[in-house]
Amino acid sequence: AEVLAQLMTVNGCVPLGSPISSDALNIMLTDSDQRISSEAGKRNLNYTRTYDDMVLSGDDVRLKEFAQKLLEKEITSHGLEVSEKKVKQNGFQPKSRQQLVHSLVVNNGRGIAVNKEYHLGVTELAESYVRAARAVSADSLQGVAKKRQRIVGHMQHCRQADFGQAHHVKKCLKSGDRLVVKKLTLVGLETYTKKWWL
Repeated sequence: AEVLAQLMTVNGCVPLGSPISSDALNIMLTDSDQRISSEAGKRNLNYTRTYDDMVLSGDDVRLKEFAQKLLEKEITSHGLEVSEKKVKQNGFQPKSRQQLVHSLVVNNGRGIAVNKEYHLGVTELAESYVRAARAVSADSLQGVAKKRQRIVGHMQHCRQADFGQAHHVKKCLKSGDRLVVKKLTLVGLETYTKKWWL
């Protein structure tokens, strides 16, 4: 634990947004994953987790209360809080309505789809990257790069769906990247050994 803590932290914290943060979370929740899978399996429930988003699914509606208590018990056992907002919005999801798992619609007859709100938000973000790239300057370059990083993460998430806007997001990224490269070249910068030089 001491070695892992030294490898994974900076000033006593795991950097937010760092690839190591998901690894740290996976290590921390391994024991809970095993306990939940074991208890759920005995009752023919399926368990999945993406980062801190835990989901139990099954056919027997009578197990709703059991599933909720099991998840809440394991979440609080690690000193974490249950998101009441998430429970209220997407806690119990019957088959009769759209079922969301990690912002993906999983009961669409055509296959897994990205839900409408997430779709619109990611599309707007990707298109705003193109606009920001078109007006990029020395002062805004760092902010544009951070926005691009966020969009890449969203694009990877959208790729889990059978259909969605991952292709459109990728097109926006390529378009924005070309605009930034053009602007950097215009001010006399060029690439060499994967770095930019005057």
